[in-house]
Amino acid sequence: MHWLPIQVHIKFKLCVLVYKSLNGTAPMYIADKLQLVTQLQRHTTLRSATNCDLVVPPCRLHFGECVFTVAAWSLWNSLPGDVRHATSLAVFKKNFKTFLFCKHC
Repeated sequence: MHWLPIQVHIKFKLCVLVYKSLNGTAPMYIADKLQLVTQLQRHTTLRSATNCDLVVPPCRLHFGECVFTVAAWSLWNSLPGDVRHATSLAVFKKNFKTFLFCKHC
């Protein structure tokens, strides 16, 4: 059976939510929390600007709104490029599940 452990499944759901928010299909209150690194934010060309990396949010150690953004940032930026650059949600889910099964099983 191809079941993911619960903690890995939570990571899967979180990254699906990040993918949806970056592609405009998530609610705006979630999409507003995430921001991609772009060349406009820095005057130099960053490798992370072409990798679809998320901006690291400033966070103090409290359980406010930064919990989602910090978790989303760390998971999304740790994904390989072929998973992040998927052309559709179905392709993203397939590639990400394959990545998770190879990594955790």
